Amino acid sequence: MAGQLADPSAWLRDLGISLCIGLFLGVIGPFGSFLNTNPAVRIAYWTGSILAGTVMLRGILWLLFRLRGQRAVPDVAIAAAAALLGSLPIAAQSRALALALWPEAISHVPVLAWYGQALCICLPISLVYELLNQLRRPACALAEPMRSGTGNFLDRLPPHLGRELIALQMEDHYVRAHTVRGSALILIPLHQAIAELSGLPGLRVHRSWWVARRAVEGFARDGRNYRLLLANGVQAPVSRASVAPVRAAGLLG
Repeated sequence: MAGQLADPSAWLRDLGISLCIGLFLGVIGPFGSFLNTNPAVRIAYWTGSILAGTVMLRGILWLLFRLRGQRAVPDVAIAAAAALLGSLPIAAQSRALALALWPEAISHVPVLAWYGQALCICLPISLVYELLNQLRRPACALAEPMRSGTGNFLDRLPPHLGRELIALQMEDHYVRAHTVRGSALILIPLHQAIAELSGLPGLRVHRSWWVARRAVEGFARDGRNYRLLLANGVQAPVSRASVAPVRAAGLLG
């Protein structure tokens, strides 16, 4: 899930959906905003607030999924917690913008009520987002293990992805296989997937990541943290414990 939240294509998709939600809310004018000024300003307010809120909510979701690691915390609980936490900065941002546009009307709305309004929007969006991901995962992953009995992970890949593997990324009980043509979720433990790739040059750079050596195009560094830049534009984190072997493999300069 954390990997999907960092996927640029998923970002574009969610920002597009947020734009539609913002336009819809701007037209109907919830929480009394319908009575404020002209429709163009109202639509601009809601569109800007929802887009900014999406960025903040997605960032908090990503952080919470990363902090969860392998702990047995349900995804729906993470989504609910993200809505509760994310509503704080989202409420602050939207209130500041509303005060700039309609100071007299907004100053009478209590701060706690404003947080409640933000939560009324964030919680359903966050839960529906997780529900859609739950529905999507089995459709693209559950049937894949039955495709192969050879013990070769490449045989598990959907035909449209080809066999030019770039990286494996653990997502809950699944592995997201990245190839030059895209990615797909496969229901298999990461350690088993790596074992089935014994003939393919690569290495495990993080507890959640394996990368093919030929797919590494460079690296980025932020303090003591390293990330490998892969051929499909994805960045694979390098754990502290893996820095030495990754450097020995010549992937960190």
